[in-house]
Amino acid sequence: MDFEIKDDKLLEKYSGSEENVAVPNGVESIMSKAFNNQVNIKSVHLPDTVIKIGNEAFKWCIHLEEIPLNHVRMIGEKAFSFCRQLKSVELSDELTRIESNTFSECNRLSRIQLSKNLKYMGDSAFINCCDLVEIAIP
Repeated sequence: MDFEIKDDKLLEKYSGSEENVAVPNGVESIMSKAFNNQVNIKSVHLPDTVIKIGNEAFKWCIHLEEIPLNHVRMIGEKAFSFCRQLKSVELSDELTRIESNTFSECNRLSRIQLSKNLKYMGDSAFINCCDLVEIAIP
């Protein structure tokens, strides 16, 4: 896999062509635009150490279907915009904010499990998520 990782903790760029990507153990942050426009990706496995996903980190990953966010505490603006195959998302209870346009244009997103500690949801966080039929609020 082709990762650019700074200080063993900051994943700055992925330039591979795999469908199923496993982020290396020890990475704590997925930086802004790290996976932007990686159209081959269908699933991403994040280790428990990943707690931050930057702005537009996975934007335009149009075939991304699955990414566990169980331990993620911060998700930036437009992080998953245009991930058109993403169907279900379960957020960590440690997540307190969903920024603007975080899941915008995720046409197939049908279910989201919100964090019980969610305090803020930005403008258009789920705009044009046409299939969204279930929002689970703990």
